[in-house]
Amino acid sequence: MRILGFCIVVSTTNKGNLVLSCYPPELQNTSNISLLHLLSQNNQHNIFSLQLANDSSLLASPTATHSGITKQFLLVVFLKNCSNPHSIQENLLSPLSAAIYHEQLFRQYLDHQLDDNSDSVKFLKNLYESFQNSWICKEKLNGSVDISLNLSPLKEFPVLRPYHALLLLVDVDELIESLPDDTSPLLLELIKIASPTRKFEELQNTLDCSLSQVYRLSSHLVYWQKAKIVHVISPRNMYIVKQDCDFSRIPQILPKFQEQFPTLDFFHILSQLSTPKPYSAIMQKDPNITPKLKPSPLLSPQNPKLASIRKQQDQIETGSVITETSGVDGGVVDGYSEKKKDSKLYLDVIIFLLKEGVVERLYTFIYLKSSKKIPNTGYAIGNEMMEKSGVSETRIEKRNKRLSRSEDDRRAVEIKSTSSQQRKDQEDLFQRLLPYFTGEFHIDEIKFRENLTRKEVKSIL
Repeated sequence: MRILGFCIVVSTTNKGNLVLSCYPPELQNTSNISLLHLLSQNNQHNIFSLQLANDSSLLASPTATHSGITKQFLLVVFLKNCSNPHSIQENLLSPLSAAIYHEQLFRQYLDHQLDDNSDSVKFLKNLYESFQNSWICKEKLNGSVDISLNLSPLKEFPVLRPYHALLLLVDVDELIESLPDDTSPLLLELIKIASPTRKFEELQNTLDCSLSQVYRLSSHLVYWQKAKIVHVISPRNMYIVKQDCDFSRIPQILPKFQEQFPTLDFFHILSQLSTPKPYSAIMQKDPNITPKLKPSPLLSPQNPKLASIRKQQDQIETGSVITETSGVDGGVVDGYSEKKKDSKLYLDVIIFLLKEGVVERLYTFIYLKSSKKIPNTGYAIGNEMMEKSGVSETRIEKRNKRLSRSEDDRRAVEIKSTSSQQRKDQEDLFQRLLPYFTGEFHIDEIKFRENLTRKEVKSIL
């Protein structure tokens, strides 16, 4: 879909029907022929639609003003290849018409534009130019009414979980500056503390509010394309170049990357992320991505603190942050200060690539199959226990119909180790999680649904 232009047509008490303003100007003739005819019909429907030549069309929304010499105005948008006129009506024509109506009601905006239409022409021009570059537009009408419009083709919105995080797509100060004066204080606080390394659960505790409030505010930022919902960034995760990555955008992405990471090779990083591997493996073993660490005399085999330092190095590589080492020259260890900087650099790189839509995280799903089957012990998804007696197998299947496999196509599995080889609680846990092992649930989702730790889930694999 493409927006070809905008037009405002008015019906007045003394001048009849007039094209008040139009942009681009070449649409003026089309407006006179088509729109005045529509106005003459006195049709009070919420929307007019008229098919034009070359797959073009116009949509118009009539509004009675009830004030001034302007009796009615018609806001028109010219479109090419419009497949969803209802969305245009709801997300474009309705809010724009409401803003114009407000200004006419309180300031006789349209009446003043009959004498000098420069402001309305400028307003339509700004709308048109904004939608040539993006489907999101922010404008101010008559210096008074802030208007925010979003025509983005909305995809299915992700289900939010406490283990998700919020990745801001714009600078914090720039985002706060763009918000209206009556913005919720809670939203401002969320923007200030949001980080892709902090779960929603942590944000909830910091903000001292409910998770539903965090979800609602985060969804607002996602809708206006100011943020993305991601899983918490960690070196232990696996990231890979997206299968549907738009490589035609690389010429626009590359200068920004080189400005932010002048010492790194963009294409070498992409090559490293073309095959699945933990991100920490790239961080630790690839000398071509980041400058080599400065050698430290403290790492000499003769140093009595070497064992302690190596222990701290292991903690750093597994995600812990250690900046000071007591007893070693009474200050910061140079080698580890460097390593901390490099760890942050790696995380900044993956955050940048996620923002630009170049990479995505890989998840671990579990799928079990066997030539034999395990008897159903009565566990259902959601940690609900079926009756273990007096209930037929058919009823159990019906209760789990949506998420578990039917008896016909379900590949049953067997426990190879006997009860003497495995603790009873592990057997119970296996049976409890068995409905999730269909290749449809990743480990983080299983942990959330069953309130388990990663270690507990992996203990049965």
